[in-house]
Amino acid sequence: MLQHVSFKDWNPIGKPTGPKTPPPDGGGGKKGAELGKGSNFGNDRVKSNNMFGEAAILELSSDYVVGKKATTGVVYAKQAGARVLKIGSSGQDVRNLQMNLRQLGYNTINTINGSYDNRTERAVRIFQKAYGLQENGIADSRTQDAIADTLSWMKKGVLTKGQTGSEVTFFQKKLYDLGYLSSNPDGIFGTEMEQAVKSIQSALRLSSDGKINASTKSAITSEEKRINNLYKTINGGNSITLPKPGTEIEISFGTDKPKQKAVVAKTDAWSIETTVAGAARLGGAYARRVKSATDNFAYNKGKADLLELNVPKIGTCYAGAMIEGFGRIGDVAEITLDNGKKFNFMILDVKSNKHRSSELSEDQCQNQWGHGYMIGKNTVQLSVCEFILSQDKYNASNASSYPSGNFLSGRKVTSARIIGHANIDS
Repeated sequence: MLQHVSFKDWNPIGKPTGPKTPPPDGGGGKKGAELGKGSNFGNDRVKSNNMFGEAAILELSSDYVVGKKATTGVVYAKQAGARVLKIGSSGQDVRNLQMNLRQLGYNTINTINGSYDNRTERAVRIFQKAYGLQENGIADSRTQDAIADTLSWMKKGVLTKGQTGSEVTFFQKKLYDLGYLSSNPDGIFGTEMEQAVKSIQSALRLSSDGKINASTKSAITSEEKRINNLYKTINGGNSITLPKPGTEIEISFGTDKPKQKAVVAKTDAWSIETTVAGAARLGGAYARRVKSATDNFAYNKGKADLLELNVPKIGTCYAGAMIEGFGRIGDVAEITLDNGKKFNFMILDVKSNKHRSSELSEDQCQNQWGHGYMIGKNTVQLSVCEFILSQDKYNASNASSYPSGNFLSGRKVTSARIIGHANIDS
């Protein structure tokens, strides 16, 4: 049933000035009497009568008309038993759906006509994909409720899953640059962005609800400023090309021993540096560097795996030792494997190739690329990268046996270059 609501008894700030109870005769008719019932007829009452069923017509006098404005739409509340809308549906509920989708920025809808057409279906599909719902283009009650929830959060100034627009893009870029979002910004707040928001909220000790409210916005901006003072990217930088498997190189078993020839092994060459807990026990500068890295960057705490740091503008970055002369403490190296795949590596320790024989184990040698291990009389396995584990307990000495190190199995490093630097405590 349509209700006609007149503004003649309202003052400019929207509060009724008419009688709270109707006169005996209804004060000008039944509708006027109904309006007089109760103490208010404010926004809540209008909303309750403006869901997918009843509507309220507001009769405005010229005193209240500022000028013609574009329809901004209404946040439609959830309604049990709302009918399923799909291609061929029409009516006020379709118009409401179209209006809400347009407000959320799904601009494939260019006409709000109450007809569920191909453009409406496409907008629903895009929303469903962003929200993590079944992507079928059919607006069932679950989809309609999700749209209503998303629009409600938007009206409160909170960015959440399902929203689109320039502000979403703005924070996607920040999350991408901080290393929490792996996909390029697209202006659609989807499930991946929600997880990125939860991750940074957890790292910054905020409530991890995946929504960007005022406090999360402020915290992300503060974190961005902090990281910009801590970390910078480097274009180009130093690079080296390592010998291919089967190449003959010169090695030594210490600076006090004569050099000899050896062939580079074809097997993988990864080793474990130590663990986060082990570094803490060792103490000294190395422990301070590991602590500084894990204090300043989010990392995979609690996993018995390679230490993964979340580095801005890079994302996942493994941590450990690198070759003296190739990189500095805090440098991030981009490593290229012999199958063309790449990964990033932050240098928290440096391995020298200037040790005396007493400083090396029996099977350990050194060369211009750092350390190596003899796996035969004249075959050397180059240890280009030595990794740090995130936990204290492990049962293997080869990094490729760990989940995040599986991509290393059977692979060799062909080249590396410095792509960034963190000012961690050295």
